[in-house]
Amino acid sequence: QNKTTKNKNKMQQQRKSSFPFATRRSTHGGSTGIRTMTFLIYMISSLCLLPSFFFFFVAEAVTLTVDNYDVMTHDKAVFLKFYAPWCGHCRAMADDWAKLEEEWEGHPVGLVGEIDCTSDDGQPLCEDFDVQGFPTLVYGDPMSAEPYEGERDYESLSAFAKEHISKPICSVIRLEACDEEQSKIIQELLNKPNEELETIAQTVAEKVQAEEEAFDQVVAKIQEQYDAAVQNFNNQLETIKTEFHYKYVEQIMTMRIVEAGQDDDDDSDGVEDEL
Repeated sequence: QNKTTKNKNKMQQQRKSSFPFATRRSTHGGSTGIRTMTFLIYMISSLCLLPSFFFFFVAEAVTLTVDNYDVMTHDKAVFLKFYAPWCGHCRAMADDWAKLEEEWEGHPVGLVGEIDCTSDDGQPLCEDFDVQGFPTLVYGDPMSAEPYEGERDYESLSAFAKEHISKPICSVIRLEACDEEQSKIIQELLNKPNEELETIAQTVAEKVQAEEEAFDQVVAKIQEQYDAAVQNFNNQLETIKTEFHYKYVEQIMTMRIVEAGQDDDDDSDGVEDEL
């Protein structure tokens, strides 16, 4: 048992260390939980003399956990949702996602599932994929899933799934799904020693970090420009109001409206007295 646990932890660590930023921008791999069926065998109708048999199949959510992820996603193309039960956007798309899961149940290639990031057995997966917000949707190879940024209604999700997870995805364990160029690239990488692969991964991580820092700087400048524009706008409004003494104009107009209302009330009282 200890050996099995160590192997599982090793695989999880390899996945996390190999793709430290794979889905950060998404806000979305995973194994599909097993869809179970509740089978009610026998029901006797109180209005009938003979027993009646009804079969009810209740589909449960395809829930992925740290324990079943590797098994359920093996050799699959995935479309996954990372969520939190308290998330309003997650609840809003829950019915459409459940419909999508049902549509893909038992598919030989594609797998649609979900991960509860608040559960003890789901949280480690959310950490592995660096989930930053809910819901986060990802698709593709379960070891290097990409962020889904499309619409979240059923029609959009279904169309996207049919296009992207209905066929085997080229990967190091599915070379038969790769074209000639992809196969050549994979083979070249397979021939490289671990040290060289680690160097490549480190280089990519550093370049990504640099891009993120550059992006943050651009956003900071835009924020400064926005703040300056807002301040200038407010100053211009204040100048215009001051030029026309708008504060007193507004007070006088309000006072006259009140006085006019009182006059109307007095006139009405006079009419009532005459009546």
